[in-house]
Amino acid sequence: MDTQNQTDIHNRRRYIRITDQVSLRFRAIDEQEYRHIEKTYLNGKRFPWIAIDVQSLNKRSDLFIQRLRERGDDALANIMDIFDQKLDHILDILMPDKNSGPASELYMVDLSATGMAFNHQDPMQEGQLLEIDIGLIPERSFIRSYAKVVRCVGSQAAGFKIALEFIWISEMDQDRLVGHIYKKQILRMRRDHKKT
Repeated sequence: MDTQNQTDIHNRRRYIRITDQVSLRFRAIDEQEYRHIEKTYLNGKRFPWIAIDVQSLNKRSDLFIQRLRERGDDALANIMDIFDQKLDHILDILMPDKNSGPASELYMVDLSATGMAFNHQDPMQEGQLLEIDIGLIPERSFIRSYAKVVRCVGSQAAGFKIALEFIWISEMDQDRLVGHIYKKQILRMRRDHKKT
């Protein structure tokens, strides 16, 4: 496959959208704060995102626990196992599933690798910059990105549809979003196929 075809496929993947439930936190930032974050990152003083892939961390942790047990070090393996359980409990509190925890942190979003849209009770000004923490379910992958409000439509009575464009997201996190979107699409196609 030539380079142009690979680029075309990559670009098409970036724009595929799904409707999905995610954990979402955001805060408004001004241009000056955004430029400061960008500058400190470019100068190597700060890494502004919080990408955490819990599944791969769990696999690595399980591997070390297994090796400790194989070596006969059950006490240390048990301690690591307890720490894992504690961390899982903390993650469950921070990122509840659909049936538990505060629903205010969970949003139904239209999600792609280049942006997202969601309903919100308060309006946002077009052009407003946001720092966003996204938690993908069920992977428990956490991503920090920066976005700009490109559209806000609706009313105080009905709520507002907020559309965001990512202005800064790492390539690794963008790939993670694309992988998440494809997994969700495959699961939905399988479900739909079983219904027919």
